[in-house]
Amino acid sequence: MHNFSFTDIEQILKATCSYEGDTTLVYDGFRPVMECAKNHISWIRPKVKKAAQYINNTEAGCIICDEDAFKLYTGNLSERLFIITPDPLLAFVKILTRAENKSKPDGPLIHPTAIIHPDCKLGAGVSVGPYSILDECTIGDNTVIGDHVRIYHSVTIGKNCQVREFCSIGGAGFGIVKDEEGNNMHVPHIGRVVIEDNVLIFPYSNVDKGMLGDTVIENNVVIDHYCHIGHNTFTGKNTIITAGVVMAGGSRIGNNCFIGVHTVVKEKAEIGAYVTTGMGAVVTANIPDNQTWVGNPATEIKTFAAQRAFLRKNTAE
Repeated sequence: MHNFSFTDIEQILKATCSYEGDTTLVYDGFRPVMECAKNHISWIRPKVKKAAQYINNTEAGCIICDEDAFKLYTGNLSERLFIITPDPLLAFVKILTRAENKSKPDGPLIHPTAIIHPDCKLGAGVSVGPYSILDECTIGDNTVIGDHVRIYHSVTIGKNCQVREFCSIGGAGFGIVKDEEGNNMHVPHIGRVVIEDNVLIFPYSNVDKGMLGDTVIENNVVIDHYCHIGHNTFTGKNTIITAGVVMAGGSRIGNNCFIGVHTVVKEKAEIGAYVTTGMGAVVTANIPDNQTWVGNPATEIKTFAAQRAFLRKNTAE
């Protein structure tokens, strides 16, 4: 783990925080606040009930907290450093991210078992893990491809992305027509997958290429484990897609959404911006911006609550 001094921390957080205590200490680890040693950095959530206990009993050498928590400290300021900020978790994550990046080897790392097409275009600092296969695709700078990943041709992935192990990106999607005799025929897919910058795709997820057009995932999207992103879908920037979500072909999700665990989005259904779906929601209709929908079939949460109340009342009677 990379050592962190006060100078390092100040450079990472810049002018977003204030500091109290010993600025000469050096840290080399991160732990939960009540599991720390003096060389560790930790944080305390604002308005947590046990803030006084945490801040006075932890052994952490560096504590990130808000102003209210800091005022509860009764010990000696010479024994530790306090980083005071309205958003302690964000500051902690920034430092932890820098530590993780410092722990990685310098330069590109292509595992010898990876199979990479001669016409594949790899940006600077790209890493490719064991047993991954990359066809004629384009991978942006500093993107990390995990092990056992399959990336097909006609895929473009931007900068600073992570595609974790056992993902499939750019394979043909599910398109079936019946021939004259009623037999199934798979429709060829000749479109692309376009993944922009800073996208994180967790293990065992699948992204199909477009049938004729493109499947698009915009900047800063996070896709959790075991998700299916169907052909010709669109996912807007800063959206979070949690585990087990299915986006059927042609569906769209807007910017800054939170799609709950095991949500299913019907083909060609459109979800607006700043939308939240509940766990297990089945979206069969378009959802306007700034709404929360739950249930199967999914409905707006106030409507859902009113329906539940009506059923409880009439069932009881």
